Amino acid sequence: MRIDVDGTLLEAVVFAEVRAREAAGDGGCARRYHRDVEVSYARPPGDERESAARAVHARWFTRLGLDARLRTAAIEAGPALGRADRLLVHAVASAHEEGADLHGRPSPELGREELTVVVSIRPSRFVDGEALARFLRHELRFVADLLDPTFGRSIAPAPDARTRDRYRLLWGISADGRSARAGLAGLRSREAWAEEFDRAFRSLPAEARAGAFGRLFDGPRPSHAAFLSLAGRPVEAMGGRSEGPTAGSRCPICRFPTFEWAQPTASIPEPVVARIRAVFPEWTSERGACRECVDRYAVASTRTALVPSGP
Repeated sequence: MRIDVDGTLLEAVVFAEVRAREAAGDGGCARRYHRDVEVSYARPPGDERESAARAVHARWFTRLGLDARLRTAAIEAGPALGRADRLLVHAVASAHEEGADLHGRPSPELGREELTVVVSIRPSRFVDGEALARFLRHELRFVADLLDPTFGRSIAPAPDARTRDRYRLLWGISADGRSARAGLAGLRSREAWAEEFDRAFRSLPAEARAGAFGRLFDGPRPSHAAFLSLAGRPVEAMGGRSEGPTAGSRCPICRFPTFEWAQPTASIPEPVVARIRAVFPEWTSERGACRECVDRYAVASTRTALVPSGP
């Protein structure tokens, strides 16, 4: 797999590394670098100068061992990543723009689709080599999964934002768990992932959460369909049966998504049920209601009961 780095990232990363080495006492490195750059900028302004400057920074990127960080991360991501033809790394300005993705385009030369792994990264990531390695191996594992036929990735998006967020969380846990089993540090610690998993699936019993997290972090990578099932219908995905509305779905009364359903729905008092059905005739207690709606109608039914019925 060919690795290409865009000129903006090359220059920023090389310059920062040279400055760091100069600050650490390696003045010779800085003098050699500046001498090479000055030679390239002695050319007339235009494309020729830009090409020469890029070539200088590409050589220094390799000389300083910065390219090895990319190659090592690609190897650590797993053999499936080798199905790609090219790894393109380019600079972005903010953290929310960072990540890795897979792009394909028809290639008459290859006689098939050319696959390019695109890594978007801030130049400042290269300051801390270990943090850079954790970030790259985490992101590249995602792309390696996409390239693995057994993953079965569908191009259809998850049905809602909450399921998409959960899906990304589950995938991240699995990616870092595989790194941990290979003796490599992940993007986050096991404890940090467990805390986020508990927050995202807090509607599940603690024992079920612990078991599901352990299987994700310590077990083999699930398929795309398994991730999607657990993200969208966690109770059913773990072999259980939903006893009522799922956390995060919409309350049939107020129509807002809720994680706080009245539990159990059969315990909703009859006066409250009657009050709700007076406004929503088609509603039944089996459909459930959020805790706030039940409390609101409970107050309303109490007030109604207190109104004198006669003189």
